[in-house]
Amino acid sequence: MVEIRMAEKEDVAKIVMIERECFPAAEAAKEEDIYKRFEAFGENFIVAVEDGKVIGFVKIRRRIMYKSLEEICE
Repeated sequence: MVEIRMAEKEDVAKIVMIERECFPAAEAAKEEDIYKRFEAFGENFIVAVEDGKVIGFVKIRRRIMYKSLEEICE
């Protein structure tokens, strides 16, 4: 079963790998940029986890401040 949750700092290395696998080099965000974005806006990263492994992610841009992941998913 896939779990959707807020990303944690430990997830960023896998987020970088997924970014590289899913986008052409010219379009993929650089590793250092992903780390900087996570440090600044970590609450905007959501990951999909299956069997304890991050298998996907999304970085959202919030126009309205939500209090929780549950509010985003409603």
